[in-house]
Amino acid sequence: MNKCLFLDRDGTINVLPEEAYHLTSPDSVVLIKGVEKLIKKFNDNGYLVVVISNQGGVGKGMYTEQNVLDIQRVISQKLKDLNGAKIDDWYYCYHHALGGIGKYKLDCNCRKPSPGNVLDAIKKYNLDKDKCFFIGDNITDAKCAENAGVRFYPFDYSGGIKTERGCRIMIREYTDEFIQELFNMAENKI
Repeated sequence: MNKCLFLDRDGTINVLPEEAYHLTSPDSVVLIKGVEKLIKKFNDNGYLVVVISNQGGVGKGMYTEQNVLDIQRVISQKLKDLNGAKIDDWYYCYHHALGGIGKYKLDCNCRKPSPGNVLDAIKKYNLDKDKCFFIGDNITDAKCAENAGVRFYPFDYSGGIKTERGCRIMIREYTDEFIQELFNMAENKI
């Protein structure tokens, strides 16, 4: 069975624009400092790296699925250019039960904190839940990991930024020490 690092996208891989809650343009992609080193560390140690991201702005008509794919392409290229880091797969939820339009107005099992996308990846890649680790900046990421039965980095959300979905923290930089701590936790060494 395989091992996997699950990552949220906005606020965990890339910086969110100061003025917006959603990243809508590939021209606005700025990676969080050191994220390429984090991803490469897990790549080099046999982990699949899979992004699990709510993109409810698509469902609300704020941007399109193509915008999301264009942002994905830019993130992938930036990671490759920096140090050859790679993301193996991307899972998105475009639904929004309350604000969604048309086919996107749906209460689904893939919108975090529901674990649908994580469970789909576990099945697709024959992942060992005990060898999976999830990093995310939002309390919904933590709850998603818990609901899927995978470990999560224990950020303290109590002093975080209030959002429509709960609370999020700010990951400003992945230092070498922080990356090693995350890796040790993933490897059950802490």
